[in-house]
Amino acid sequence: MKKLLWIILILAGVAAVAWWQHERIPFLKHFFHREMVATKYTCPMHPQIITDQPGSCPICGMTLVPIIEEKEKATEHKRPEGTFRLTPERRQTIGVKIAEVIQKPLFQEARLPGRVAFDQELYVTQKEYVEALKLGGESELLKTFEKKLERLGLSEDELKALKKTRKVDESLFLPKKDGSFWVYAPVYEADLSWITKEMKAEIGLPSNPNIVLEGVVKQIEPILDPMTRTSKARILVLQSPQLIKPETYVDVVIKKDLGEVLSIPADAVVDTGTRQVVFVDLGEGYIEPRELSIGPKAGTDYPVMKGLEAGEKVITSAHFLLDSESQIQAALKKFGEPIKGHH
Repeated sequence: MKKLLWIILILAGVAAVAWWQHERIPFLKHFFHREMVATKYTCPMHPQIITDQPGSCPICGMTLVPIIEEKEKATEHKRPEGTFRLTPERRQTIGVKIAEVIQKPLFQEARLPGRVAFDQELYVTQKEYVEALKLGGESELLKTFEKKLERLGLSEDELKALKKTRKVDESLFLPKKDGSFWVYAPVYEADLSWITKEMKAEIGLPSNPNIVLEGVVKQIEPILDPMTRTSKARILVLQSPQLIKPETYVDVVIKKDLGEVLSIPADAVVDTGTRQVVFVDLGEGYIEPRELSIGPKAGTDYPVMKGLEAGEKVITSAHFLLDSESQIQAALKKFGEPIKGHH
């Protein structure tokens, strides 16, 4: 009897010590703050299948695996709305990848197909305008020529220079060796907000990859082509070490230095149609869908304007998650709109 009493006293003492120290020991904290509920079963490949009994998946026939759900008590810190949990096994199965939100230098870049200008219409119109100036043409006639020149892509500065020098730009017709020439490149509608006059451009020659020439954007036509949704950029290249034939295809690269900014990989962003969302890894398997504000794409990254802080972790395989997890679609309903296709 005394032996049994001693055993009871020892067990009671252990329980008291465990309760006293449970906040300091992770597995004891987990035990005291969470309560286990009934075991359910699901299919690893079809998580929408959930039953109370073991068996096989009615869709693919795979053996169902147990799910141990946990209820957090009110004393636990409340997680953000829409937060859900993926078990380590499930994360490994669907290949969850993580990237850290970091500060780094970013460059916005546009790669455009270009060609060496052979612009007979602009050349002839310039010549007619100069002749009209020399003959002292009427102001209305000169204005007509000026409007046409503007429509053909001549900038205001170029028009002033032409009016002053009365010298037609011969490089529009037949470029000369060691002389200047023009490159025309279509600027896509999405890039028109940041590509501006006087920006530098790199001109590459497919026939000679070792040569990279420097050009300057002198004008972007104000008219958008309704078929291609582009506007023509006129780029002046001051000198070439070799003779460039008119209509030669070239590669055009225009860059804008964004400085050192907060950034995330582009494949971490999910476009809902009117908002951009990322999945933030909160640790312990918990994931929070969060709306954020981003700038234009810069290479393989997006600059983060608002919504994330340096050091946070985001899921870069977000689109694969959307395809694999029905609970993620449910979590995203807090944004009040369906998810569109891959960004």
